[in-house]
Amino acid sequence: MPAGCILIVDDEERQRAIYRDILEGEDYEAATAPSGEAALNLLAGRRFDLVITDLNLTGMTGVQLLT
Repeated sequence: MPAGCILIVDDEERQRAIYRDILEGEDYEAATAPSGEAALNLLAGRRFDLVITDLNLTGMTGVQLLT
């Protein structure tokens, strides 16, 4: 069973993959989203223990996502 479920939000695909690989290597379930809007769609459908977000996203900022 995973240690927790983490949502990674970053508009750079490579950064999302790096964070996902690290977290999954530490026994976390990791989901990714390329934008704030995509993250909100994921958040509407399931619960995450933690959200890691880039502050400078295309469209919605990371701060706007978290408020």
